[in-house]
Amino acid sequence: MSAAAAPLPTRDAFRGPATNNWDLSFFKNVRIKERYAVQLRWEMYNAFNHGQFGQITAARNPRIQQLALRFSS
Repeated sequence: MSAAAAPLPTRDAFRGPATNNWDLSFFKNVRIKERYAVQLRWEMYNAFNHGQFGQITAARNPRIQQLALRFSS
């Protein structure tokens, strides 16, 4: 069999483990009179913390959350 007649790999022939890593952010801006403003922010990194199945080679990042309040004038 020649090299030209060798079958080509099918689509998705080389697949690795899937990675689900969702980063989410929610925020609310509030005006106090005309001069002041407040922003409430909630950020989540790896929000759904999906399990990764298959061969375990390393630990994935954990779910991280932070809450912030910003006051500006």
